[in-house]
Amino acid sequence: MIVKVLGIGRPNRGAELMLAAIEESVAEMWPGAIVVTSTSSDIFVKVMFYLRRRIKLPLLPYKLCDIPSLLPKALRSLLDIRADADVNVFLDSSGFAYGDQWGVDKLRQRITYTLPHIKRSGRTFIVLPQALGPFTNNGFKSDLAILIAHADVVFARDQISLHYLEEIIGVQDNVVLSPDFTNLIVPKSEMIQAPGDLAIIPNSKMMEMKAVSDEANYITALLDAVTSARTLGYQPFLLNHEGIKDLRLIKKINDRLITYCRYLTVQTLCKLNR
Repeated sequence: MIVKVLGIGRPNRGAELMLAAIEESVAEMWPGAIVVTSTSSDIFVKVMFYLRRRIKLPLLPYKLCDIPSLLPKALRSLLDIRADADVNVFLDSSGFAYGDQWGVDKLRQRITYTLPHIKRSGRTFIVLPQALGPFTNNGFKSDLAILIAHADVVFARDQISLHYLEEIIGVQDNVVLSPDFTNLIVPKSEMIQAPGDLAIIPNSKMMEMKAVSDEANYITALLDAVTSARTLGYQPFLLNHEGIKDLRLIKKINDRLITYCRYLTVQTLCKLNR
């Protein structure tokens, strides 16, 4: 059995943790199953959408552009080519990638362009718990209808995401409210000694996603958090969650603190969440 996990793209800590949870669960449910995050088919889908945007090429039927799947299975095996045709179960674990912020093309390229073809061959497609919406831009209604008509289950991670979906497609039996699943990871014995008892996590994406007005105000809020924690008797430390960008924030925070606040950086997120 081959399980393909969609949405695990540019490495980030959330994606790393979701993939780890999926791998553990798949190993328990289907011993010996192979988990992949991409296939050769993905390349041709990306090319198709690139040409569509650049030269207004009509969107060809998926079956015609999925060249790897057109090759005989024996030849794919000989050449060590893994195509979507080889996958038994598709799990979308995008986290937060479908809504007005990205436009309908992301949903179409990653899911709805290929989904009807996948389901015609009787395979399983599940959208794992994730944040969704809003869906006010043109085009979402028809693509969400395709998603709901063909996906086995769509899990909305919170009430707001569920509301955004139901605004467009109504209440559906295969749309289910379900929380984040990364807490399914079973703790291992390996632990890291934290340099304090309360972690404060600066997040550069707060500026990138415009969740805060500007960096200066965000840093001030983090400084207040450190000061308040110390006043309450805690030993706060700064946790470098994502890497270089968050480390820059940590250095800016310490530049403004009279008493240095220690920070922790580790390479594997699973250690941080135990």
